[in-house]
Amino acid sequence: MGMVGCAGHLSTLKMGSNETTAQIFPVSAEMADRLVVTALTRKCPDNLISRVEYPNKGYWVTIRFALDTHRIVVFYIPAKGRNETGEIVDGFVFEVAHQGTMIRGIKYANDIFESLIEDATRVAKPIPFVGYQ
Repeated sequence: MGMVGCAGHLSTLKMGSNETTAQIFPVSAEMADRLVVTALTRKCPDNLISRVEYPNKGYWVTIRFALDTHRIVVFYIPAKGRNETGEIVDGFVFEVAHQGTMIRGIKYANDIFESLIEDATRVAKPIPFVGYQ
């Protein structure tokens, strides 16, 4: 029996059906960090969460079931967006990348992304993406 691998990528730059719906969240770096940690600890409470510094800041976790493992990395990437008044403001794009042999790993990654976006939306309304900082 061969190993089955799966990988994927979720991003606030791909939240809608086309690129015009790319969004950022106008929050501070400290808040972005806190949102990512909260989403990971909520969905993976029994797993070690490790910091990522490069190429972007974030955190990663490896989940295991029997012989299968799945690695999930959540990034917060500095970006610029346009608020309701047309002003360009700083904020962050959130991304979740995952890969591994756990079929349920896809669900974990999706749940983490959804939880992160729900929390981020409670803190700050998403605004259209203009570019990276």
